[in-house]
Amino acid sequence: MKAVIIANEKSSWDLCGKSVIEKLIEELSYHFDEIYVYPARYRKIVRDENVKFLKSLKDFKERAFVVKGNAFIEELKLGGNIFRGSDGKIIAYIGKPSKRFDRKGRGKRIKGFEIEERKDIEKAVKLLAEKESRDIVATYICGKITSFLSPSLCKAGYSPLQLYLVSFLLAFLSFLFYIPSKYIFAVFAGIFAMVSGMIEESGRTLAKLKNDREFFAINIFSDFILLLGFTYFAWRIYGGVIPWILGFLAAMGVAGVEAIKAEGIIGRHLFILVMFIASIFYQPTMALLVLAIIMNGEAIRRLIK
Repeated sequence: MKAVIIANEKSSWDLCGKSVIEKLIEELSYHFDEIYVYPARYRKIVRDENVKFLKSLKDFKERAFVVKGNAFIEELKLGGNIFRGSDGKIIAYIGKPSKRFDRKGRGKRIKGFEIEERKDIEKAVKLLAEKESRDIVATYICGKITSFLSPSLCKAGYSPLQLYLVSFLLAFLSFLFYIPSKYIFAVFAGIFAMVSGMIEESGRTLAKLKNDREFFAINIFSDFILLLGFTYFAWRIYGGVIPWILGFLAAMGVAGVEAIKAEGIIGRHLFILVMFIASIFYQPTMALLVLAIIMNGEAIRRLIK
């Protein structure tokens, strides 16, 4: 089946770097081989070369999935002839393309809604941010904050690279605060590490929303700086070679988790959270042991999966 988008003025509204209609096309492309847009004048805001344009709906004779051009669809599951959004309004139907959406038939609710006001844009951005796959810490801590901030970050025009660089600078600041190895400095170092992780998560989410590149190399440098400072902190307290061995093993595990992208509840943010907790309780050596075991175990799991 083909899809026909009935565009309108709200189709051109910006949705974090792309127009509403372009985000709609992205979702529809997972379900339909051919996508048409009516009227043809909207070709100037659609950058997808595979999309076709209709000068008149009379040119299209087949039944199709017809959807409003200002619809935001979070998840589409076909079934039935009429598709209602979360607010109960009809946003799509299956039939011959027409501008009329007051249809009767077997209806189905889908995860989506019409974008009619600017606040709907913010709602859509938050939902897109929440869809990103994350580890358990990012999901319940960093991800919640990131989802809340995403609309503001999109409006402000920050680039993912800017956020990644700020994250790295905070990681470096954390490293410097671990050097004195005093309790109050360690606490602030842990706080800087957590904030660094949250900003990195914001940068990663923003990159996904804008279909921009992610800067994993900066993450690797941030991880190395954090672990170096944390290991030095453990060595100052515990002494001997054990902290350095554990720090090396933890770094191997973290690098493996970063390098092997896969779904899992363990990730970069868990490692930062463990560092933060250890800084509060002044137990860096025990934390390095935990990290060495958990992160290498997760890296091996991803490798053999």
